[in-house]
Amino acid sequence: MDLNQKLFEFASSLKENGWSEQTANEILKAGMEATGLPIGIISHVEGPTYTVLHACSDLLDIPAGTTFDLNQTYCDLMLKNGKLAHFNQAKDTEWGTHPCYNAFKMEAYIAAPIRLPDGNVYGTFNFSSPQDDHPPFQPDVCNFIESLADLIGKNIVAK
Repeated sequence: MDLNQKLFEFASSLKENGWSEQTANEILKAGMEATGLPIGIISHVEGPTYTVLHACSDLLDIPAGTTFDLNQTYCDLMLKNGKLAHFNQAKDTEWGTHPCYNAFKMEAYIAAPIRLPDGNVYGTFNFSSPQDDHPPFQPDVCNFIESLADLIGKNIVAK
């Protein structure tokens, strides 16, 4: 997949058609393909509550509207750092002691904050997997995930 071409296609589609459930699913599937991870989520974070807005997964059924305590998610630490976070084997890092690891045993993870045009954080764009054999994330994939998160932030509330 040509990541720059895909990003251009999403930007063009959003400009022409706006945000939709179909667009969210296509963006999640592109993220899953790029990262090689089977779980993708677009979330909204408000205070201590993490709410799933859109999810796509080959492994789990994660209905829209599902909520979690933010501090029980890897996204909590990513948002506190304010930038993309990723790892390919949680058990071998500080992430292996996180409550999310204890609850879900997600080994691989990559996520970026979704920021609104005013700079405020709206939520997260994240991918994960329980498999512990995922290769390290390449810079082009990291850039793609950050760029998609930015694109989502510019379009998600304008629906």
